[in-house]
Amino acid sequence: MSSSAVVCRASVVISVYENERWIAQQIESLLEQWRPDIDLVIIDDGSSDRSLQVALDAIATRPDVSAVVVRNDRRSGLAVIQQVLQLSKAEIIIQADSDDVSLPGRLDAILSRFDADPECKLVTSNALRTSMEGLPIAIEDVEHDDCILKDPFDAVSKIFNVRWIGATSAFHRSLIEDFPLDTELCPYGLDLILGPRASLVGTHHYICEPLIEWRQHPRNTHRVEGALSTNNAVKDRYLYLELAAWAQRVRDIEHLLSTASASAVPEGLLEFARAKFMHQFAEWSLLHNEVISSGGQTAPTSGGATAISVPPIVTIAANTTRYFGASDVLGNAAGQWAGIFPPEDDWNWTGRRGLLVFRAPGARTIRVTLSGLLFLGEQSVSLRIGGGDWVSATLSGGISTVTLNIEPTHEPITLRIEAPSAVRPSQAGYNEDNRCLGVCLRSIEAIT
Repeated sequence: MSSSAVVCRASVVISVYENERWIAQQIESLLEQWRPDIDLVIIDDGSSDRSLQVALDAIATRPDVSAVVVRNDRRSGLAVIQQVLQLSKAEIIIQADSDDVSLPGRLDAILSRFDADPECKLVTSNALRTSMEGLPIAIEDVEHDDCILKDPFDAVSKIFNVRWIGATSAFHRSLIEDFPLDTELCPYGLDLILGPRASLVGTHHYICEPLIEWRQHPRNTHRVEGALSTNNAVKDRYLYLELAAWAQRVRDIEHLLSTASASAVPEGLLEFARAKFMHQFAEWSLLHNEVISSGGQTAPTSGGATAISVPPIVTIAANTTRYFGASDVLGNAAGQWAGIFPPEDDWNWTGRRGLLVFRAPGARTIRVTLSGLLFLGEQSVSLRIGGGDWVSATLSGGISTVTLNIEPTHEPITLRIEAPSAVRPSQAGYNEDNRCLGVCLRSIEAIT
């Protein structure tokens, strides 16, 4: 090997099953930000469609990308992770689901966290939820800032049941190699166990900026497994999966206590995990007995939803102004988007992070009028259209206008709002409003 050869720092892993429709978009989004210290592992897990050929076509013009492509003769599920560890010797494994898109800068953002913290074992991020067609629907986490989770007690409460976390994960291979893993005891996969493991043996870095587009469709794992179902027979299945995840956490802690790493386990953590397992077992048992006693059968999968909901997309005609608040359609529509609260008199409050999609056919300029919290003093806010540059402003309680230039389009426009100094009004000491309030949206003007 040449002394000038680049050491492989990380492997991007794409496991695909019956996903010829979207896998090329994921691969292309990754290749646009590729680094020489990364390799690519693509595993077609028994697809009967053209997923493998589409993947090969997507990398055909990039001889600089070191890639391993393999197809299994039948679906192996979680066992794929052991296959990944055999195909790559990189320290860091970056998950890239075949139906998602990696946003610009994702790879650099992930590796910078591992480089800055030798104890980092897991990096996850926020996500931009999109429809099947790729239309933005919501920013998943509209409240939390960047954080480092290293307290196993605290980490469980903050990351458990966050469905997009698995799709954003990048983890040190020791989280798999240093723990026993029986795939039959982890029916949902790694999503529910990597976070607790990372906080047991190192740190878990969470990035509040969305680094992926998390595509929603009927075959999303959480939909198929029943996370969104109201049917008791389907909920029975999903509660069982969560119960299995708690059982794995107990096994992980017991494993560390039996090794030289026992001193890393905080006092009382095993009892805490066992109590959580028993609480989950009781909740599952009640529902399971109800399903059985009513003559029903538990459902292995729900089949998922047949359609993905999208909040209202309002049209703002050229050279007109639409107003937020209860008196205009815009205010009522905006209140259904993530991070924007229902309309009040002539405004809609945002949280720390908000997203709104609208149409402004032919417009070259968008003017957003907003104001800040009266009791906060100076307050910062940043707005961005699509993937364009952030435009920042400082608010002092009065009304201000932010101007954003855009390329004319008849397609939906995505407006992102960041208000990092958002507070809870209850912190002011004179009310009990526990919403996290950011800025006050007043109007949007579309100018040709």
